Amino acid sequence: MSTTVLMDASGRLVLPKVIRERLNLTSGASMRAEVIGGRIELTPVESTEQASLSRKAGITVLKRTGVKADAATAVSAERDALAERGSRR
Repeated sequence: MSTTVLMDASGRLVLPKVIRERLNLTSGASMRAEVIGGRIELTPVESTEQASLSRKAGITVLKRTGVKADAATAVSAERDALAERGSRR
């Protein structure tokens, strides 16, 4: 895939939506920038952010963070957190 992007006066580039979606990038995603052979190579940096769950229309969903996540681990962690909060009451 090839596309042209413009740099603004502050040096910022905007990645087209199709590229962000293809790489599952969301707002705040970190990128490593390297100059290789006269080119700029951007590589998404894995976040240490934990997968988190939310409720939408009564359904539990895994929030899109751009990080590879294990849904079963996220559900287990959420259950543990709820149990811990329940035991403190």
